[in-house]
Amino acid sequence: MKNSWLVSKFAYNMFLYSVWAIVCLGLYIVFEMTPWFQQVETFHVPGLVVFLLGVALSTVGEPAILIIYFGMAIYCICRDCSSVGKKIALIVFILFTPPFGAIVYFFTVYRKQWAIHREAAHG
Repeated sequence: MKNSWLVSKFAYNMFLYSVWAIVCLGLYIVFEMTPWFQQVETFHVPGLVVFLLGVALSTVGEPAILIIYFGMAIYCICRDCSSVGKKIALIVFILFTPPFGAIVYFFTVYRKQWAIHREAAHG
């Protein structure tokens, strides 16, 4: 089947881990904007730990943004079984609200269609 890699278990897990990496990076960025972040920075060891956590999340999160963004855009264009009008609206949403739109698409559309596809393949 055309673009079957988009509905493989590997792709699903890659997209799922990418989403959670982005969510963790987002929470870290929000934490950076709080007064608690400046308080933690003043201590030597906790400040270093928080800095290293930020570096690790950025290292993982930035490629994850590309993975989920392009993966969900390709899936929407090639595999989504929605109507043409809905697909156009979804692709516009994904393309103009990165990575938020791709994450919302993953949870609202991709996961449901992936489950249906896997059930049909194994059932």
